[in-house]
Amino acid sequence: MTDARPRQARPEGGSGGHRGAATVPGVRPRSYLDHASTSPLRPEARLAMVAALDLVGDPGRVHHEGLAARATVEAARADVARLLGARPREVVLTSG
Repeated sequence: MTDARPRQARPEGGSGGHRGAATVPGVRPRSYLDHASTSPLRPEARLAMVAALDLVGDPGRVHHEGLAARATVEAARADVARLLGARPREVVLTSG
């Protein structure tokens, strides 16, 4: 027997459910738990990522753009360290 009450979609970036998934009457919203393949982004994370994609420069170089990129990386490292209660040098950022 299904619950006949209408379901409301969770707001964008809310916990559980799949962003953009349609709400179907009589069907419970699913919780997306396969975060090994993808993870939903919080709106503030999406904004920060888009802003970072507009930056140019190799953080390992000493020209102006490289130094600005290095400052961005180090600020992110400090933010993560603060959230984890660690020292920035204890946070290792990797790619790939």
